Amino acid sequence: MPPAAAGRLLARARAAHLTLNTCVQAAWARLVAARTGQARVAFGTTVAGRPADLPGAETVLGLFINTLPVVVDLDPARPLGAWLVGVQEAGLGLREHGHLPLAAVQRLAGPAGTGTGTGTGTGTGGLFDSLVVFENYPVDQALAAARHGRDGDGNGDGNGDAADPHALRLGPAIVAETTHYPVTLVVQPETGPDGTRLALRLSYAADRLGHADAEALLAAFVAQLAALAEADPATPLGALPPPLPDSDRAMIGSANATARAYPDGAGDVLAAFADHRTHDPDAIAVTDARGALTRRALDSAASALARRLARAGAGPDTLVGVGLERSCALLVAWLAVLKTGAAILPLNPELPRPRLVATAREAALRLLVTESGLAARMPGPAELPDLRILTPEPGEAADDPALPAAAPHPDALAYLIYTSGSTGTPKGCANTRAAIANRLAWMRAHFAVGPADVILHKTPVSFDVAVWEILLPLVSGARLVMAPPQAHRDPDALAALIRRDAVTIVHFVPALLEAFLASGRLAACPSLSRIVCSGEALAPDLAAAVRAQSRADLANLYGPTEAAIDVSAWTCGPEPDAPRVPIGHPIANTQLHVLDDALHPVPVGVVGELYIGGTGLARGYLGRPGLTAERFVPDPFGRPGARLYRTGDRAARRPDGALDYRGRADEQVKIRGQRVEPGEVAAALRAQPGIAQAAVVARRKPGGPARLVAYAVPAPGAHPDPQELRRALARDLPEALVPAAIVLLDALPLSTSGKLDARALPEPDADASARDADPPRTATERRLADLWAAVLGLPGPDAVARSDTFFERGGDSILVMKLVAAVQESLGPRLPLRAVFDHPTLADLAARIDADGSTGSTSGAGAADLTDMESWLDAIETAAGATRT
Repeated sequence: MPPAAAGRLLARARAAHLTLNTCVQAAWARLVAARTGQARVAFGTTVAGRPADLPGAETVLGLFINTLPVVVDLDPARPLGAWLVGVQEAGLGLREHGHLPLAAVQRLAGPAGTGTGTGTGTGTGGLFDSLVVFENYPVDQALAAARHGRDGDGNGDGNGDAADPHALRLGPAIVAETTHYPVTLVVQPETGPDGTRLALRLSYAADRLGHADAEALLAAFVAQLAALAEADPATPLGALPPPLPDSDRAMIGSANATARAYPDGAGDVLAAFADHRTHDPDAIAVTDARGALTRRALDSAASALARRLARAGAGPDTLVGVGLERSCALLVAWLAVLKTGAAILPLNPELPRPRLVATAREAALRLLVTESGLAARMPGPAELPDLRILTPEPGEAADDPALPAAAPHPDALAYLIYTSGSTGTPKGCANTRAAIANRLAWMRAHFAVGPADVILHKTPVSFDVAVWEILLPLVSGARLVMAPPQAHRDPDALAALIRRDAVTIVHFVPALLEAFLASGRLAACPSLSRIVCSGEALAPDLAAAVRAQSRADLANLYGPTEAAIDVSAWTCGPEPDAPRVPIGHPIANTQLHVLDDALHPVPVGVVGELYIGGTGLARGYLGRPGLTAERFVPDPFGRPGARLYRTGDRAARRPDGALDYRGRADEQVKIRGQRVEPGEVAAALRAQPGIAQAAVVARRKPGGPARLVAYAVPAPGAHPDPQELRRALARDLPEALVPAAIVLLDALPLSTSGKLDARALPEPDADASARDADPPRTATERRLADLWAAVLGLPGPDAVARSDTFFERGGDSILVMKLVAAVQESLGPRLPLRAVFDHPTLADLAARIDADGSTGSTSGAGAADLTDMESWLDAIETAAGATRT
């Protein structure tokens, strides 16, 4: 640290009656807090241990140095000056324990204080994992004297009055140092002719920290020291911006310079689709299991339905519910709603009816498009007296397809999707026309999507990925293929559909992609040119496995429902030993900021909260102004009136400007790509009869997916059955919100502050159901129990009873795909996915497998693919080299 900067720091320290060591420790504490996100940090420091009150201590030769732990609290409301004084007073208090060996401190601290890693160079620290050494002794002066040949009288002539031929002489030495901690910082003041400077050295364990990371850490520490010298002592600690190097500031600005003007109508669904219809009206626009629609037929049917919707009151900023299964009729309805200028409220027929009714009530829905066969699953006039229901009419066509469409404002509502709410009430994210137009225009250009592409729609419409799956074909001219209901859960059906229609673009949440990969079907889909992943973190080993089995490009996208689907993108390439797959760079006209609690940008590599700004932002939550104001905050970097959405996700910026996802700042979790607020699940559990208290947490076993575990305290005198509780929740909640296990407790464990102590919650008693039940009997039952245990994360086959059902033991639609793949690999027979639903108990499913094996119906070359009519036709087509019509 140059003399000018060091001099300013020294002057500030003297003016505040602080030692330089205090400033060093304070700067390190701020740096560690910024890097870890912790408000209380700990590190080690060395103290001179030569006891002045011990007779003869000064005459004993040896090293009297001890290491003590320093704990620093960083209260964001405390003024900087007062905080620095507190750090110094705590340091002085440490000296009372200067003779207590570190090993004794560790013993007194208990199990958490063991294993500092001393002597290993790679330890995790125990009490601490970084050491700060302040070397405040004049070694440099003695070395300078030795170098200049000075003798006792200081004139260098060798004849000084105090000259001693036997005097100890000091010379420079090269010291090879092995750090006993992952990071050791040594700070030494040096006095020279131009003033005091600080020499800083950082030693690090190479297996814990890269060289570039170590250099960045040391540079950040120097910046922290300089910031302490310049900051106003009255400034609250939390208001001090983290020192941001000029290189970081420039890189962050460059990363967020995403402004892009697209050609007129490039992302506008109605304008772009009209262009494609005019250019080639007879091209196939959409296919489903029952047929296809040309662009001309699609436009005519949508215009006819739009006229009826408009007469019923649909228009700009009104909501129209669409409760249809995946089919051509679904696309007709979505396009019709957009033609009226109204907004789409997707209603997924697979969700429990109580959930759909609650959603419709929350949205004050007045118009619903559904089919007669689905009416019983949808909300009706009994729950919403003002609701008007329209059904698509087969063969409906408009006399004049050129329907005079409404011209809604760009900020008008385009679609509304509900997400889980922490208070137990789902919240509707209101996304605008401008936001979805920008998102579609970006994807169309970024991935060069055009008429030669075939896009598969398989995502449930309650998940916002379905929006681009359905609308991107309309703006790009690609053909849309509708996966039949339930097909997204069946690897065989998906693979057959991709092969039959030569699908080029498909989306997977990572959990489903992993199951599809495990089924062995990915390699049998050569038409795929692009696989898009989003919804949850993509593991590096999964990305590598996909790239090894498929020539398709793999893209990792990120975005919350509070923006138009995705806000960042990363194309996966070979990155050996990378700890994570980045979520990438912001898409066009979008800004991504990684900020601290005071909305200051954090340096590169530092974890902060991710904030989103730009065109893609939602208007907020429908009918929830308080919650909207809490989550959509003023943008300090944008134009007046601009907003940022605080995601609650933690992220860090890489040196190349890309972003890494680093988990959540709150309790929210992702289950199979769907956002889940444990508070909503706990509220639903507390509403069940006989339940007094409830808590829900997410648990994850190494290498396994996250799953919800619920803990319930029965009301006095009540004896609820956990499986019956789980079935009751499944009747009201989406599948992703149903806990994999429910554990009954006498009381919820609380911390000393009276809050739930989640760490004290026990693991589910995995073998509880099998303890007094009938264990597996046959060889197939035992092997199947082994597979259940592996897929469900149970301790072993003894935890499974013959009467257990796969889903009541925690299985779901993703895990059942893994089970089917595991059965095929281990037991041989091709097990249809439907068999697990039709034969839910272990005994029944084993009997089905034995029956198939005995008849040979699922064995033999080529016979494994003959599971339904579609795969049978595929097999004939492949064998004959024919084209099916």
